[in-house]
Amino acid sequence: MKMACRGFALALGSLMTSMLLQGCVDMDLAHVEGYFPLMPGSNLAIHKVSVWRQFQDAYSANSYIVPNSKSATKPLGTLAFNSCRDKQVSPQNVCGSHGSCAPFDKTEVTHPVFFCKCDVGWAGNECTIQAKSQTTAWLLSLLFGWLGLDEYYLEFNVGFVLKVFGLTMGLSCYLLEYTHIGMLIVLSYWFFDIVRIGSGAVHAYGFSKHKVAADLPHWAFAFSTILFFAFIGLCMGICKIYGKIKSKRRTNDLEINYNACDQYGATNHAKLSKPKGCEGDPMIFGLPVPFSNTSSYDYSPKYFEHGEIKAYVC
Repeated sequence: MKMACRGFALALGSLMTSMLLQGCVDMDLAHVEGYFPLMPGSNLAIHKVSVWRQFQDAYSANSYIVPNSKSATKPLGTLAFNSCRDKQVSPQNVCGSHGSCAPFDKTEVTHPVFFCKCDVGWAGNECTIQAKSQTTAWLLSLLFGWLGLDEYYLEFNVGFVLKVFGLTMGLSCYLLEYTHIGMLIVLSYWFFDIVRIGSGAVHAYGFSKHKVAADLPHWAFAFSTILFFAFIGLCMGICKIYGKIKSKRRTNDLEINYNACDQYGATNHAKLSKPKGCEGDPMIFGLPVPFSNTSSYDYSPKYFEHGEIKAYVC
C-alpha cells in the first residue's frame, strides 16, 4: 500500500513538473492547453514561451561570437566557448575585451590550456558580465545595513525584507521600553553583514550569481570599520557625559537656589527625579541628545514627585 502511494505521488509530481515546463499563462497558471481543455468562456491570455526562456540562457551568457571564421564547425556569427583557444579572435577582443588569457595549470608547459582571467569588475567565462562592487556593497552595509540596503544592492530580496522586518521589531521593542532587546536585534544582523561583506568577495544573487568585484583592500575594511564605530562610540560617550553633567548641575542648582532637600532635611543625598515636562527629552539609543532645548521646563521643586526620595523645600 505504501509503495503504491509513493508511486502515485511520484507520477503526480512528474505530471505537474512537465506541465509547468510547457509555459504559463499571465496569471502564473500552468499551461495545460493540449492536455486538458480550458474552462469554456475563459479569456486567459496564453504565451507559448516559458518564463525561464524569456531571460538570457547560460549558453549565451558564457559564450562569444565567432569572428571571421571559414570553418564548417564554427561558422561566422555562431556562439562558441573559450575565445582563448580561437586563433581568429584578436588579442584586443579576446575575453570580451575585459580580461586576458591565463593558463589553467601554470606547471603544465607541454600542452597548456588557457582560459579567460577577467579584469576587476567583470565576471563570466568570457568576461561579459559586469560584476557588482564589493566596496559599494560594504559601504551600504556600514551606513545603511540596519535598513537592508546592502541586501537590496546584492539583489537578495528575501534578505532585504527580513532586515526591514528586524528593524521594525527593534523599533517596536524600543518604543515598548525594551531598549536593549531592540538594540540587540538590529545590531546583530548589522554587524554580521558588515564583517561578512567586508572580509571577502561575496556572491550576488540576481541573474549573474557571480561574486562581487574584489575591489576592497582588507586593511581598508578593517581600519575604516574600527574608525567608524570608534567615532559612534565617541559621540555616544559625549552624549552620556553631557547628560550626566547636566543632571548634576540641575541637582546642585536645586539644592543651592531652591533649598531642596529630602524628607529628613538632608541635601547631600537627595535623589531628585526630573520635573514633569522633562520626560520628553530627546533620546537616541537611550542617551539624551546634547544641546536640546530645555528652556520651557519648570525646575521648581513642587514638580518633583517620582523620585526614589521625594524633594522637599526646607
